Amino acid sequence: MLKEIARIALHGMNSNDEEVMKACLEKIWIMSIENVSESEASKKMNENQKDKIKADDDRGSYLIKKYGTYKGHSKFKLALDFFQMSNDRFFEIYKFNFVPRGELYKVARSYVTGRQLSKGLIAGTSISANMLSQSGMEINISSGIANQICNSSTNSFKLGG
Repeated sequence: MLKEIARIALHGMNSNDEEVMKACLEKIWIMSIENVSESEASKKMNENQKDKIKADDDRGSYLIKKYGTYKGHSKFKLALDFFQMSNDRFFEIYKFNFVPRGELYKVARSYVTGRQLSKGLIAGTSISANMLSQSGMEINISSGIANQICNSSTNSFKLGG
């Protein structure tokens, strides 16, 4: 396995593409932590990439341009990664810490949450009014309770990341 790791590391070091370097580092990390072969690490990487939210739509492209860069990386993409991986993992990949602030924090969090909801990756706590009316239940929720639910979900995201 050491020869495989050395070969992957050499490939990453010789590449001028940042994404290739990150992929090599991730593969080495999986191989060493989970003690698996290169092919198993590749499978795990592919599975992880399927679930990761990327800025791959028009809105994402706009936000990448809007927020600019930090240390050569898109601030918006850094913010997306901030919400989708541990701080330790983030530091392993980028070699610096980054915490989105202000508007960038809110926009990136809502982007990730919205994409997860649209892909069905997370279960929300809300029940649509249409579902309730179809079941014969009529419920009025005050705006205060709705705000508490919203704040609770916001705070849970702040604790993650």
